[in-house]
Amino acid sequence: MTKAHAFFRQAASDFRVFELLLSQPGLPQCHALHYLQMASEKLAKAIFLAGDPSFNYRRHAVLRNLHQPLRRQDVCRMLGFGSMKQYEATLNGLRPVLDQIEHLCPAVDDGAAADTTPNVEYPWLGRDGQAGLTWLVPADHQFELVAELLKPRHAGLTALQFIALLLERLSPIIE
Repeated sequence: MTKAHAFFRQAASDFRVFELLLSQPGLPQCHALHYLQMASEKLAKAIFLAGDPSFNYRRHAVLRNLHQPLRRQDVCRMLGFGSMKQYEATLNGLRPVLDQIEHLCPAVDDGAAADTTPNVEYPWLGRDGQAGLTWLVPADHQFELVAELLKPRHAGLTALQFIALLLERLSPIIE
């Protein structure tokens, strides 16, 4: 098994756990989103590694550039898009949501911003209801991204469907 294929298989497993956690009412959103972030990152790394086995897979910021290796006619056809123009429009439309998913990981933000930015893993310093500073907990936070991911005809739901489609159909390219 190649490194790319191993990352791809783990991404598929992480995505299944994301779907399971998202379907469980009452669980803190951070847990499902953590699995979504990990699945998306591993999927992106698998795609980059398939094209370049020397790719530095240890870095976290990879989703923002995922459109680059996917912008291929064979991938467009494999994913079932009618035209390259439609496919490129989809890729461009997904970039803001993929960026939001990527920034759920605190390691993406450098320096002090990681301590003051909402993320799915670690508490951060933020404002409480009285405008004072306090430490906020991911398990208690309502992430706006969850509503976006579930909204019909929204880029968030399209992103989830696209990630699922990549996991379903890209295996021949990754292997």
